[in-house]
Amino acid sequence: MPIRWNTTRAEIEQSMKLKPAINLWVEHLDDGLTGKKRNMAVRKKKKWCLSLLDWEFLGWYSDILEVFHTSTLSLQKKGVPTICQTLPLYKQMEKHLKTHLKRVPKKWQVYGLTQALQAGLNKLQHHMAKALKSDYPLLGGVLHPCIRVAYFKDQNLHQ
Repeated sequence: MPIRWNTTRAEIEQSMKLKPAINLWVEHLDDGLTGKKRNMAVRKKKKWCLSLLDWEFLGWYSDILEVFHTSTLSLQKKGVPTICQTLPLYKQMEKHLKTHLKRVPKKWQVYGLTQALQAGLNKLQHHMAKALKSDYPLLGGVLHPCIRVAYFKDQNLHQ
């Protein structure tokens, strides 16, 4: 099943807000139960209990997804031409992913974050290559006065 980053980010953000309630609910999952129901609740409790490291990871992961969220919002503006923003947003996302890819803590290797970031970067570069083959995003960027000037002044965008 394809994973949608905005949905995932929204779920993480909501869970971070509800962290105390979630922890309390999981902690008391087996209260007052006996027999098979208690055994099932204890198994669920072990499976659903999030450690401090898990919560820390979710916060970091949410920060990674933030660039996708803001980029999506920028490109979904109704009645505003956004084709001129495509290439600058792709470069911004690429820089963001490369930065986080270099900074993945060893303690989070177990989550497969490095592989996920690399897969996201590969997919982004694939779409960026397609956009560069098309004349429309390039023309949109070149013809937009603010973007054109910023593009030619920023040496990082040409690399």
